Amino acid sequence: MATKQDIPAGVLFIGEDKKLRLRNITGDDGLPLNVATFEFVFTLKDDPSSNDSLITKSSDANEIRVVGTFNSVPASNTQEIEVDLVGEDTFDLYKGKFHYSVRRSDIGARTVITYGTAILDQAA
Repeated sequence: MATKQDIPAGVLFIGEDKKLRLRNITGDDGLPLNVATFEFVFTLKDDPSSNDSLITKSSDANEIRVVGTFNSVPASNTQEIEVDLVGEDTFDLYKGKFHYSVRRSDIGARTVITYGTAILDQAA
């Protein structure tokens, strides 16, 4: 079961370099999932049913990594999936609501790990 995590207003801004950190990843049993050895693909879309992504990032290109230390005790688990976004990724986008997902991309184990909405803001 994928973990739903919405990214609220005030976190992502147009033209900003950002390390997007996604935490509290759980498995089907609701317990913390150790993702240290997984490969990932991150996509951002304006329509979740679209085949076209506005932004795509991957572990293969060293744009996604796992940081922190896994612990099966939720309160002690500091493991996070970190996605590198650079200003150029969002220059052509608009302020508003988008949809993202992080999928495991390992052959034979492809699945959505986390997903949700992401609000992209415009600063003055």
